[in-house]
Amino acid sequence: MPLPEPLRETVVRVDAPAHHFSLLVTPEGDFLGLDDAGDPVVLDEADDREVWEKVSGGYRHDAVYNPLAHVDTWLEARLHFPSGIVATVSGDMRAGVSRRMDLTVMGERGTLHVVNPLAPQIGHSIRLDVDGEAHIETRDRRSSYAYQLDAFLDAVEEGKPLLTGPEDAVHQMRAIDRCYGAAGLPIRGLDLS
Repeated sequence: MPLPEPLRETVVRVDAPAHHFSLLVTPEGDFLGLDDAGDPVVLDEADDREVWEKVSGGYRHDAVYNPLAHVDTWLEARLHFPSGIVATVSGDMRAGVSRRMDLTVMGERGTLHVVNPLAPQIGHSIRLDVDGEAHIETRDRRSSYAYQLDAFLDAVEEGKPLLTGPEDAVHQMRAIDRCYGAAGLPIRGLDLS
């Protein structure tokens, strides 16, 4: 299959790294690390506890090195809306944390709790408690992606309006960028301005 355009070489210039990290390996293939007491130890497996920083004249154990320091594995944010409503959103993808997707809305007269709104095909429920009465519903177990595809096809083939358009996506990304910024994480993506 021919390529749509000729291949072009690209040169990308990057700044020299400020820090150089290394795994120190013995001739037998073991790793030099520190045990919990801080004493040198030889290990057959390595993780971030065995990372050493190359410094002038040798190596220094870097006990605070974290290869995931700029990866957002967990974040919780409070959103304050002009109406005075405060919302808390969180995401947690740390190892050992059980997967959970839910939404809770609390109002003056009751609470709405939705379990698994993003992947209803693997189980879900909608519980509405209003004025002391509980109502529980489930819908079909069709994938939310199937509904998104239906809406997309309706828009493309029949000109029907989408329930959420590009402006909604831009607002979501701005909120995510603000959460990243508040957490001290770098903003992802390209600067298209």
